[in-house]
Order: sequence, then structure tokens, then C-alpha cells
Amino acid sequence: MKAKTNQICKNKSYIMVLQRELQFLNRFSDIIEKNNDNLTGICKDVAQIIPQAMRSPTHTSVKININNNEYLSSSYKITPHKYERQISIEEKAVGSLAVFLDIDGDEFEESIFSIEEKEIINYISERLGRVTQRCRYHIKLNETRELLKEKNKALEVKNITLSEIMKHIELNKNQEKEKIQIYLETLVLPYIEKLKFEIGSNPYLELIEMSLKNLTSSEDTLLKKYSILSQREIEICNLLKTGMSSKDVGKKLTLSSQTIDKHRANIRKKLGISGKKENMISYLKSIR
Repeated sequence: MKAKTNQICKNKSYIMVLQRELQFLNRFSDIIEKNNDNLTGICKDVAQIIPQAMRSPTHTSVKININNNEYLSSSYKITPHKYERQISIEEKAVGSLAVFLDIDGDEFEESIFSIEEKEIINYISERLGRVTQRCRYHIKLNETRELLKEKNKALEVKNITLSEIMKHIELNKNQEKEKIQIYLETLVLPYIEKLKFEIGSNPYLELIEMSLKNLTSSEDTLLKKYSILSQREIEICNLLKTGMSSKDVGKKLTLSSQTIDKHRANIRKKLGISGKKENMISYLKSIR
């Protein structure tokens, strides 16, 4: 009967230990979840609840040392009876977890801590190592994000500056274009008109007049189209735009009609209108 009673007491004691461990592990998990990546908050709270997982909470003190920072339990007291475990990241020490028992005894005896208590302390130290590693990763991630934000801001400033420069260049370009147009309209084109009146119709004079007027038109489109043509082809295009026939152009350039026709075929091909029902003269006149 006595043996049975002792066994019942042992079972009750074991159940109480399991309940205490389970309650502690639940609180431990809640602390990690609540503090997320706040390592300081986690260590402060964990240092306060570890004594509650021991058989003598009121006689237990805790010191957590991570990254050269110490986190102590309430009524912290150093005693000879200590169980300490290393906190590591990938087998590299980053701190330690020390649990002290303030009980009677002259010398430290490791057996003072039960197997269950040692397992809890071992588990906490291992878990704190993983939490520390995770926090470091998140710190680096946040630093990288901030760095990217700064670089994006700097890039935005550069883009704005470049946009302002382009606007300024376009403004200067338009201003110069207006100056040239005023100069041509007031000083050059009137004299060309006088020459046309004095010497009569002349294809080259008309070509000069048309070319000067094109200087202040959408010259970017004109130059882009003409850049793919040879010098002879550009000359033929300009003469055709004045209304001259292929025969007349040939006479002016001392070329045969067949040669002019070949040039016209090449011009149509380069301008992308070959095989299309589009009048080349009208197309050339539309390029301004």
C-alpha cells in the first residue's frame, strides 16, 4: 500500500512538472510571436519567465547575455549553483544563458538541476540562437530595403534633373528655331522672291527656297528620312519636289531617264513605299 501511495505521488509530481513545462513553453512561444523581430524585448521577457519553469521559482535567477547585452530576471542574484548554456548561431557563440539557484549548499552541484530543468534551459538557449539569427537576417533585410529606397530616391532626383535638362534643351532648340525662322522670313526669303521676279522661274532657286523653309519645319523627321539616302538620291528628291519630271531631272543632272528611274526605285525602297500605291512626289512633299 505504501509503495502504491509513493507511486501515485511520483505520478502527480511528474504530471505537475509536465504542466509547468507546457505552460512555460506556451508563454515562451507567445513572447517570441508578440515581439516578432525585437530581440531586446524577447530576451527581457524570457528572462522573467524562466524561473517559473523551475521547481523553485522564488530562488531562481536568470542572466541572458547576447551581443554583449545583458538581460536579468527580477531579484537577480549570482550564486554558486549555476547551470549555463552557450547561445550559438551556426556553432559560433553569440552569448549565453545562465540560471542560478539560491539554495543551501557550499559548492556547486550540477545535479541540483533536474533533467527536465536542464532540457528546458538547453531548449531555450538553442531557440534563442535561432531567434537571434532570424533577427539579424531581418535587420540586414531592412538595411538593404532602406539602402534601395535611398538609391531609388537618388535615381528619381537624377531622372527629374535629366528631364529638366531635356526640357531646357528643347526650349533652347525651339527658341533657336524661331530665331532662324525670323531671320529667313525677314532677310533671306524676300531676296529669293526678288530673284525669282527678276530672273523668272528656276528649279534650283525654288529648291533653295524650299530647303530654307524646311529648316524651320519638323527637321528631325526630314533628316531621319533623308539620312538613309545617298547624296545623289537626296538631290533627285529635292528636284522632284519642285515639280520637275524624271526627264527634266535627268537633263539637269546630265543623267539618262533609265538612271533616274533606277534611282527612284531605290528611293521608294529605302523610304518603305516600294510596292505601295503611293505617289512618291506627294510622299516627299509630306516629309516636313
